[in-house]
Amino acid sequence: MVGNDIVDLDEAGEPSPRFVARVLAPAERERALGGGAKAVWRLWAAKEAVYKALARRDPELPFAHARFIVDAEAGVVRHGGHTVEVCWQERGAALTCVTRGGDVLSAMAAIDDDPGARELPAAARPSRAARWLARRLLGERLGSEPDELEVVRPSRGRGSRAGAPEVWRRGRRLDGVELSLAHDGAFVACAALVRPTVRPW
Repeated sequence: MVGNDIVDLDEAGEPSPRFVARVLAPAERERALGGGAKAVWRLWAAKEAVYKALARRDPELPFAHARFIVDAEAGVVRHGGHTVEVCWQERGAALTCVTRGGDVLSAMAAIDDDPGARELPAAARPSRAARWLARRLLGERLGSEPDELEVVRPSRGRGSRAGAPEVWRRGRRLDGVELSLAHDGAFVACAALVRPTVRPW
């Protein structure tokens, strides 16, 4: 299972007490108090990443934030009967969290790193840049040109959440690739799990 999240620490700023009370379990609140805003956003990113991973298997999974319990020292998130390993990375104001296990690839970038995103309206740039980053990451792994890959987000029907992003090549979906995309503020991130059944180009 793969999931990721990214937080623009400059834009996120100081989390409000109401936000902290809503998304953190009591034990998490106590631990996060001494770490300041960044500690809270680390927990938030881990919860988001693991939710995305578990929702891939259970699309009806409710995102009750405080039920995803983060043990930052052990690098795990627990929910129900699941224990998912996670890791964090920081680059400047970007903080990302990715689930671990298997051959998980991950990358982060600034939205403005994508030349094509600069030409779009502001609201369309993050999604475009996240897909651009994913095509670059997977192109390297699969030995193909990024433009030969397409990242699509299927709809589950009216009133339903969109499904997890899919990767297509030559008009066919690559069933052995799981992809997670994230964006916040000025940054985008992606994480992918490529199973051995997916042949390089």
